[in-house]
Amino acid sequence: MKERNLRSVVMDMKSLMTLSRETGSLGDKIAEGLAKELSIPPIHREYILTHIMPDIATAHELHMLQESPGYFLKEGKKGVVFQSYLTQHLQEAVTKGPLIISGLGSQVLFQNHKDAVHVKIFGSEHIRRMRIMKENNLAEEDAARIQSLTDRKHRKYIQLLFQEDWTNPSLYHLSINTDHMSLPSAIALLKHA
Repeated sequence: MKERNLRSVVMDMKSLMTLSRETGSLGDKIAEGLAKELSIPPIHREYILTHIMPDIATAHELHMLQESPGYFLKEGKKGVVFQSYLTQHLQEAVTKGPLIISGLGSQVLFQNHKDAVHVKIFGSEHIRRMRIMKENNLAEEDAARIQSLTDRKHRKYIQLLFQEDWTNPSLYHLSINTDHMSLPSAIALLKHA
């Protein structure tokens, strides 16, 4: 009963948590674990591409949205600009109850939301690369290439769609360096944010 009461208090205070993460920082796992612990639906890029965008995008457009951040600025075959549709969907979802959003520029989109807490999950390049190598059974040069590519895509998405620098510390209320923090510790910290 104590845990349920604590969750209610936390989510009454902050009904929206946005998580921005660097590749290999454990950010996706933290978001999933936190959502599961708090029984809050998580929204992330894969969810949007498989559950939301198919309503307005063709198979080719979905592929392009996966590959190119700039494609979100285009109007699809159904006459809707993808970023506008995504923004509308996220704004509606936030009104329906507590939510955890990973990425998608949510730290910028909801920067003035009175009940939001914005979190940046990061780590050193070396530790993140080692995690990518281990999780995907990759050589270091392949892990470095993936790390560089995905970090560049995150940076480009925020820059193109919101004209913001995702490394700007003023976009976040809390930053967590996961170099020496376990997954359970990070989840526990955010449960009380």
